[in-house]
Amino acid sequence: MPVYNRERFVVRAINSILSQHFRDFELIVVDDGSTDRTRDAINAFEDSRIRAVSLPANRGNAEARNAGIELSRGEFIATMDSDDVSLPDRLGKQLECLRAHPQIDVLGTNLFKCMPGGMVRQKHSPEDGVIKARLLDLNGTAMIHPTTMMRKAFLDAHGLRYPDVRTDVDHAIWIEAMATGARFSVLQDYLVEYHRHGGNLVTGTGPEFAGHESRKTPMRARVLSLFFPVLAAKETTAIARLMELARRHTREDALAAIAAIQKALKDSTSHLGESKSEVSRTLIKYMNAAVRALRQRRGRTK
Repeated sequence: MPVYNRERFVVRAINSILSQHFRDFELIVVDDGSTDRTRDAINAFEDSRIRAVSLPANRGNAEARNAGIELSRGEFIATMDSDDVSLPDRLGKQLECLRAHPQIDVLGTNLFKCMPGGMVRQKHSPEDGVIKARLLDLNGTAMIHPTTMMRKAFLDAHGLRYPDVRTDVDHAIWIEAMATGARFSVLQDYLVEYHRHGGNLVTGTGPEFAGHESRKTPMRARVLSLFFPVLAAKETTAIARLMELARRHTREDALAAIAAIQKALKDSTSHLGESKSEVSRTLIKYMNAAVRALRQRRGRTK
């Protein structure tokens, strides 16, 4: 559990882990250079299962999570965020599933998404191929990070750690795990309260949204290169740029992306176990939107 300036939420998050029905775990809390009273809140707990570590300065989400992985002694690593809540059966049910299904390397769960306006159930597909395909969109439809449990042996065998990126650090490690042969699944139990609030939301109207979207482009291009080896680098980049929600696309850029998508759709081979039909639906969605935009633009210029 990496923590940075979460004195309002961290006690609730820690208590949700300490209250698990499964008891044989270590909780590694990495304080990432907090400047509020977060560290005092963590140190107030008296439980031998908590291992609290403080980084000398704020290093970012990836480095804090990697510090926790390096310190971990368990066979499995459950990810947790400092403002969320794990329901009491979470660790036990995920552990039971991973022990029963040794082919699964990364396991998520369904969740309750808690927003200022209320709570909704968020359900994800349990199918490996669908999860992989949905990594292309980078929008949380594949899995949600604080629900996941991973095999440490798999991470170590492939030298996998969280890449140092500013956006979607969770998707970044999943993409590289997929590239090295990982298999994914999602338990259909609702085992986490995933809290969204002003401190962690990036809104489509906020000033940071364009940068947030542009930083997804190299990751989407990476996924496209894995799913469609037939595409050249300029073609994967063209499609990835088309997928940026905040980008104003020129006619030339849109046409290049449409041509690249049409080329990709001819490749029906699943190279990493991804559902090609699911990937195709995603690409067709963006292609159709680009075609509509071009027609509307042409109509305005007549």
